[in-house]
Amino acid sequence: MPGQVEVPAAGTGNVAGGSGTNVPGDPSVLGVGDAPSRAVMDDLVAARVRLMETESALMVARSSAKKARRKSTSTDLIVLLRKAFRGHVWRSIKFITSEKQRRLLCIKVLKASGLPNKFNEQGKLTSDGAEFIKDHAGTFSFILNDTRSYTQTGMKNAAFDYMTSNQTYDFPSNEEFLKILRRDQDCNRELFAWWWEDFMPKADASADHWNKETKYFGCLSTAHPPDSPGEPYITPSTEAYAMLMIMNCRDKWPKLKAIKDSSSERCIYTKKKGAKAKPGARQIDTSADQDFLGKYTRTDSGQKEFGGWTHEGLLKYKELVQLNKEGRKKATTPALEARILSLLREKNGIVGRNYEEYEELKKGRKRPMTLTAEVEGLFTDDEDEDDEEEYEDDEDVPRRVEGV
Repeated sequence: MPGQVEVPAAGTGNVAGGSGTNVPGDPSVLGVGDAPSRAVMDDLVAARVRLMETESALMVARSSAKKARRKSTSTDLIVLLRKAFRGHVWRSIKFITSEKQRRLLCIKVLKASGLPNKFNEQGKLTSDGAEFIKDHAGTFSFILNDTRSYTQTGMKNAAFDYMTSNQTYDFPSNEEFLKILRRDQDCNRELFAWWWEDFMPKADASADHWNKETKYFGCLSTAHPPDSPGEPYITPSTEAYAMLMIMNCRDKWPKLKAIKDSSSERCIYTKKKGAKAKPGARQIDTSADQDFLGKYTRTDSGQKEFGGWTHEGLLKYKELVQLNKEGRKKATTPALEARILSLLREKNGIVGRNYEEYEELKKGRKRPMTLTAEVEGLFTDDEDEDDEEEYEDDEDVPRRVEGV
């Protein structure tokens, strides 16, 4: 290999550049029991230094190539992977807690991305695909965490809008939302409509899923893409995740809303008592008021690969998924959701079986024609009477139909 330096194995009697023959007195050869000369020792040290430099250069080259591949994910590639994740994988994966789960995440996103040469005809990962996952595993984790942050911000803003429209800093109780998740018949219908119309679009990461083209034309549990009847737009995973966020931030959001309404300062969390706030920021001491931490999240988890949510929180998420699955299977759920859908359609003036039909009907709507009763004596010329008789005798002119 170019640049590689060979170093003799112990006891061979060879030194780089030596003949390999034990010649007495030859300073380049060490025989058994010979004491190495100063020159030979220097050559050995130099050889080892050259070897280490070569190995270091190879490591740098590999590292640079790896960094270059990772850097490529910061442009068009990361956009492609993020779109694939949010459009297809987020519906079932919200958290990962191990390398095994991350690998599954990577495979699912990579399949959804449609990148070439990553899977064979049998759907198995190719060597190129495996190398891609190895080099970009951190990118897949970043996309998951970034999407979770994106949806959390969206849900927080939806909660703020709810409190604004209801002129309150109080938010409905966890039990009221659990009734919706379980599809209980005594759930608050108006709150269910808000959950359906305003909160679910924020919990789902893709703007192509639960939007004005879909949420008014099918039930929450069953509405699905035309080509995927078994894959609803809003999955139990997404509803459970939304419920988990409410349980996590039920006490936090109203307090943040009150701060936002009273000041334009941004909030910075700290555990240091008496810490000086930066200009334009307000310090919130989480050690003094732990409501700001969230029930299942911690602000001190830093950049840990799988950190941020407590084990208790992840177990609660699994429990909520199961609750929603059971709620969707209730015999009373179709009728309940049909009533909520009807309520939303009436509220928003929605007509038609689908969005395309709604748009066509909306374009074709005309103001109703107002019929005016005939008023005699509007004509002042006496000849008008004769004109009418001549007009009615003309067979080529359509006659007026009474009552139209």
